[in-house]
Amino acid sequence: MINKIDHPLIRWILSGGIAFIVDFSTLFFLVEKINVYYLYASGFAFLLSATTNFLISRYLIFNATTNSVTSSYIRFISISMIGLALIASLMYLLVDIIGLHYLLSRLLIAGTVGVSSFYIHKLFTFNFKIGEKVGNKF
Repeated sequence: MINKIDHPLIRWILSGGIAFIVDFSTLFFLVEKINVYYLYASGFAFLLSATTNFLISRYLIFNATTNSVTSSYIRFISISMIGLALIASLMYLLVDIIGLHYLLSRLLIAGTVGVSSFYIHKLFTFNFKIGEKVGNKF
């Protein structure tokens, strides 16, 4: 389905949506069913969703890259760790300081981190230049 869409940002948003479902459902399961502290659960859920997002991104969005899978994954996870720190900080701010529900907080954070990460991954992880067509092999 994703590979049929021509615009890479739209494919990224769909990929991010899939990754977010992995993130959100893992977060909910860990907190509500297993009683894991929400910040730890948020970290684990994010790493699981980042790996999901990498696999979709590598093979269905940025598949024209010449970077090796290993190199791309290391870059992707490195950038994702910065995203994780940002998410954890914003989660703490919104939940512990402001008092919002942890799931609502995660929804609010998702859009900001998601869209900005498309451009960071395009430039750094998969080595495309600004304005360069990402391409699609399918």
